[in-house]
Order: sequence, then structure tokens, then C-alpha cells
Amino acid sequence: EATACLKEWQGGAGRPASKVLTLYSELRQTLRIANQTLSEAAATSRHRPCEFYMGLVQLVIRTGKHNLLNMIIDDMVQQAVPRSLAFYESAMKQLAVQKKFKLALSVYDKLVQDGLETSAVTCSCLVRFAAEVGDLPRAKEFFEKLASMTTPSIRAYMTILGVHNKRQDWASAIATIRDMKSRGVEVDSLALNVALSTGVIAGKVAEVEELLGEAEEMVPFVPDVVSYNTVLKAHAQQAKHSEVGKFLERMRTYCVQPNAITYNTIMDAAVRAGKSQEAWKRLQEMRSHGFKPDKFTCSILIKSLTKSEASLQEDIVERALALLEETDKSLDMTLRTTLYNAVAESTARAELSQSLLKVVAQMQSKGVIAAATIQKSMVQALHSDGM
Repeated sequence: EATACLKEWQGGAGRPASKVLTLYSELRQTLRIANQTLSEAAATSRHRPCEFYMGLVQLVIRTGKHNLLNMIIDDMVQQAVPRSLAFYESAMKQLAVQKKFKLALSVYDKLVQDGLETSAVTCSCLVRFAAEVGDLPRAKEFFEKLASMTTPSIRAYMTILGVHNKRQDWASAIATIRDMKSRGVEVDSLALNVALSTGVIAGKVAEVEELLGEAEEMVPFVPDVVSYNTVLKAHAQQAKHSEVGKFLERMRTYCVQPNAITYNTIMDAAVRAGKSQEAWKRLQEMRSHGFKPDKFTCSILIKSLTKSEASLQEDIVERALALLEETDKSLDMTLRTTLYNAVAESTARAELSQSLLKVVAQMQSKGVIAAATIQKSMVQALHSDGM
């Protein structure tokens, strides 16, 4: 009866899944009382237990009764019903469609307990499953197993590169790129950029630049603007302004056009290196190439004011206010308040009273409230100027 009801459900005859599960529960109890396995009970039946269980697994997955899946597989073990590789792989595939990756991994564990070996295709999927649930060490293990079986697909390579990135594992990332090259798998800009990012995160700036150099020699040419921006960011974070300047020329040599992120990174490097005037010059260069400043540009250049308060001049304050006005629509109130207060504080400390009045006026027009410390410093600055 349970088998017939299941077949009706599979055929869309309107049988509710709950009815199938109720009958299965009754079947389990009957077998327990009779001290009999399903295989024994079905010996004279035309229904095969393995087909029944495959249908039952399909039912619990499709109807979202995932909590019953492991119990059903355990029942198969107790009932001496064979579990084939196709059975396990089918279950994992169905779970993957519903993004139940953790449960799919638990099904794999049962597969292993049965002494079965997965195909290369399934092993490739397992890399993704483990990566999706954040089990990064296991994702690496699956990938190594896959690589020992066959040449991984570009999708598998990208997945494991993402895993190495999350683990900040530069050694494994560069090894993966080398493996791709040795197996004749094309290293594209996406794969390169993930590897470069991993090296930057791991603080391996010299090695990252070496990898970029190798990529520049690949045919076809692999690096794109993101590749250069990634390495630029590494140099900027270390305030290596001279290296950053060389990179812009290097990009032009290879006909890679800089973008707004490129210029923002160059400006950031200049500010970090204490070269505020150079940062503002780069803004003009950025404009000349058709790029408009954004909230990141604004944040970087406003930061330059706090680093040059002793030499801050009224014209720089005017530029800062103009930049804030230009990028106003891209600023949320939190960032807007932070940036205006930074300008006000730097202007007050530089004792530029007239400029401070202009800063305050623009702040008020934007609904920005000055911090208490800024209000005090503004009063002191105005008082010292006799206002």
C-alpha cells in the first residue's frame, strides 16, 4: 500500500505526501514487530525495496521534509536495502538544487561509510558544497581529491581559488594558478584577480607583483584594470607612492585603461605618503580622463586635510567644500557628517577663521550638525580672530 501510494504521488495523482509518510511509519512499525526486514517482506512482491526508498528520498526532499532524510537512509541500512552510488549521487544532486549543501555533505558521509567512491563530477560538486557551507579545509581536501582524478573544470578552479582567498592562503592560491597552467587550463582575468587579491590580503606584495608580471607575459594577455587596481591597492596601503605612480605608466604601456578606482587608489597612496598636493593634482587628472569624483574620492581627499593642518591654506578648504558639494548626492548623512566635521576641525586648528565660517554655513545648508568638540574649537577660532 505504501508503494502504491508513493507511485500515485510521483504520478501526480493527488496523493498527499503526508499520507505516504504515514504509511511508511506504519510499515516501519510492522516490520519491527514482525522482526523482519523490508527485503524479506518484499521477497514475493513485484516491488523492489531500493526503488521504493529512492522514491521516498525524492519525496522528502521535494516536500521539504529534509529532517527525515538521514533517518530513511539509516532505515535502508537496518533493512539491508542496497545503497548504490547512483542512489547517493541522485540524493545529493536533488539537495544541491534546493541549496541544502550541508545535508548533501552528510549524505556523502554515509556514502563513504558504505565504502563507495564518488565520480569526478560529484567530487567537483562536493568542492562547491563545502565552500558554500564555509567548511574551507574540507573544500580543499575535495579539490585535491578531484585533481588526483582528473583535470578540474574552470568552475572548480574558481571555487577553490575563492576558498584560498577566504583562508588568506597565498601559497595554495599561487599553487593553483601554477597547476592550471601546467594542465593547460586557461588562466583568465577572473582567476588571476582572485589570486592577486589573496596575496594582497596575505601581505605578499612582492610575490603578487611577480605574479602580475607573469600574467603580462601570457598569451592572450590576461591582466585587466582590476588586476592592476588590486596591486595598486597593496602599494597604497604601504604608502609606496613612488611605486603607485609607476603602475599608472605600466598600465598605459599594456593599453589597460585606468578607471575611477585606479585614480582613487593613487590619490589614497599620495595621502598616506603625506603628499596631499599630489593627491589633489591626481583629481584633476582623473577629471581630464572623464571620471567624476565619488564618495571614495571625497573621503580620501578630505583625509588629506587632517594630514596637512599646519600648511592648510584657504584655497584647499575651498576645494574641499566644492568637492563635498559635487559629491553630495553620493553621501549618506553619516558619511556627510563625518567629512564636514573633519573639514571644520582641520580648518579651526589651522586658525582659518574666514574659511571656517564658510564651512559652517555649508554644513548648516546640508543639515549637518557639528560635533561638540568642533563647536568648541570653532568658537575659540572665531574668538581669537576677534569675531
